[in-house]
Amino acid sequence: MSGAGSLVTHLHGVVGTRQVAVRYVVNKEGRIVPTVSQERIRSWVTSLSTPEERTPVNAINDVDSAGTVLQLARPGKAGRKAGNIEPVTAALVQGLGQGRSVSQQISWNELPHSSENRVVPNGPERFAYQAKAGEKWVDVNLTDSTLTAYEGQKVVYGPILINHGGVGHETVTGTYKIYLRYQAQDMGCTPEWPYCERGVPWVSYWHDSYALHGAPWVKEFGIGTDESSHGCINIPVPDAQAIWQWSEIGTTVVTHY
Repeated sequence: MSGAGSLVTHLHGVVGTRQVAVRYVVNKEGRIVPTVSQERIRSWVTSLSTPEERTPVNAINDVDSAGTVLQLARPGKAGRKAGNIEPVTAALVQGLGQGRSVSQQISWNELPHSSENRVVPNGPERFAYQAKAGEKWVDVNLTDSTLTAYEGQKVVYGPILINHGGVGHETVTGTYKIYLRYQAQDMGCTPEWPYCERGVPWVSYWHDSYALHGAPWVKEFGIGTDESSHGCINIPVPDAQAIWQWSEIGTTVVTHY
C-alpha cells in the first residue's frame, strides 16, 4: 500500500540543500550556471525519510506446549518504507538546477507483518493477575505495549496497542485499582507540568497521576513509538471509550513487563 497517508514529509529543495548540493561554475560562454550533485540530494532526501521508516512488528500468539493457540497476545503492526526516493531526488535536482524552489512529498509503502508463537503455561499462572470468576481487570503489558480487558480469565476487549512512559517518565508497575474517572479532562496546563493537553477523553486514574486515557494527538501506537507518554497509558480514542464504558471505580489495573 502506498501513499502519503497521515505522515507527510515536505522537502523544500532550496532551503537546506544549496550549500551541500549546488556548485556554481562558469561555462564556455562565460555564464555562471549551477551544477547539482544528485548523490548529495539523494543522501539528503534519504536522511529525512529514514528516521520515519518502520520495520514491521509481528503479531504474537500465546500457545501451549502442544502449539494450541490460547489467545492473541499482541496485534501485529505494519512497517513502512519510503517509496519514491528516486522521483523526489530527480525533481529536486531539476528544480535546483533551474534555480527554482521545489516542494515534494514522501510517499510510503506498507510493509506487512507476520505472526509468531510464544509458548506459555496453559493454566491460570499465565495471567499477570489471579482474578476471581467474572472479576473485571485490565492487563497492561509494557513489554508488548498492549492493553487487554478481562473478566476473570476471559478476554472481553483487546489486546490493543498502546503507548506508555519513556525514559525518565517510566510507567510504574504493580497492581492498582481505578479510583477516579472523567469523560474528559485537561491534563498538565499548570506551571509544574511541562505540557498541556485540553479535553483529554476517557480518563481513568489508577495510581497517583497515572491514568488510562484516550490520546487523539497520537498518530501511532505500539512498539517503535510506544515510549512516548509521561507515564500514562495512551490509548486510541475509540478503544479508550470502550474501556472507560466497560470499567468502573475499583476495576483492577495491572501494569507489568
